[in-house]
Amino acid sequence: WLLSDPTSIAFPSTYLPAPKLNRLKVAPFIETRQGCACWITYLMNNQKSLSIAAIVMTVALVILIAIFPAQAAESEKRMALHDVMQQLGRDMQAVTGAISEENWGLVAQLAPKIGRHPEPPIAEKLRILAWLGTDAGKFRGFDGQVQDAATPMGEAATRGDGQEVIVAFSEMQQRCLSCHQEFRKPFQEHFYGKR
Repeated sequence: WLLSDPTSIAFPSTYLPAPKLNRLKVAPFIETRQGCACWITYLMNNQKSLSIAAIVMTVALVILIAIFPAQAAESEKRMALHDVMQQLGRDMQAVTGAISEENWGLVAQLAPKIGRHPEPPIAEKLRILAWLGTDAGKFRGFDGQVQDAATPMGEAATRGDGQEVIVAFSEMQQRCLSCHQEFRKPFQEHFYGKR
């Protein structure tokens, strides 16, 4: 039903402008019954537009169906790094208790566990490194600094040097805190959807 004027579509006793492909102009126009009917008629008369629109909508739907359940399942599943961090937290608390009791043997025993803590499986590590991008070196640097502080803490504990244990433990806590302040919230938002 296109008239000689390509900017309008003829309905019985009604002439409406053809829908523009500009998103801002189409949405209010489609909200009316006449606008919706006009848009459908426009697409029906322009099979090329209809097939392109159908393809785009189908691809978008397939992507949405594939992504959302996978993201939901992925965000609900706890990562192995979470368990590593939980164990590190318990070990750090145990060191705090051991320092307060001057139990240098326990500090010496825990220091290498903290410094050489387990790592997540390789697939998870690759996902994390991909997310970190150019910040991967900074992230690894914090981990290396924790290890660098854990070693002298263990050595000082072996010697029974409480002052040096506390200095090294403080350095280790500062590195943990720096890493957490830099990466914890964005990590949780990205991998768990927590805000």
